[in-house]
Amino acid sequence: MCCKGTTVLGTLVLVLQILCFLLDIVGSFYSTWYLVQRKEFISIDSEIRVSYYGNAWNECTESVLFKRCEDIHTDWLIAVRAFSVSCFLVFLAAIIVVIVQMCLKSKTKVVYIVAVCLTFTGAICAIIAIAVYAVEAKGDASNFSLGFHITAVVFGLGILAGMLETIELVKVNKVGISNKN
Repeated sequence: MCCKGTTVLGTLVLVLQILCFLLDIVGSFYSTWYLVQRKEFISIDSEIRVSYYGNAWNECTESVLFKRCEDIHTDWLIAVRAFSVSCFLVFLAAIIVVIVQMCLKSKTKVVYIVAVCLTFTGAICAIIAIAVYAVEAKGDASNFSLGFHITAVVFGLGILAGMLETIELVKVNKVGISNKN
């Protein structure tokens, strides 16, 4: 980073947070969180393949004959949307706090603690979104698709970034902590 006194660990945390932010946007708005493909019979001797897919924003049915998508407004999907949007907004705030933290001349515990809390909060929002979706969505776990899994990766990377940020907090403030004992 361009700021003086930036550590490698701090830069890694920032990179992970940016990655979480971008992956959450991709995962949240990706067209498929689940995908089910079936053969539907239209007469005794003919069949077509029909795909059913959806995410937190809509559900679609598609075949060679038609494609129909509709917005779904159930309470649980609204909750998934809210946590997905909260996730990338919280990660955006965490990115801003980490950049400010890197550019401050004096490293204060408060800024580190805010960054840690925001990072863990973003990860928790991601896991709540996918947990609610997993419990309420149609089908079984084998039907969950790329968008769902990308959002699950956001949770893992967010937890990792939060843990690294906590290590950075302890390292930077170790002198102050050891003097109090």
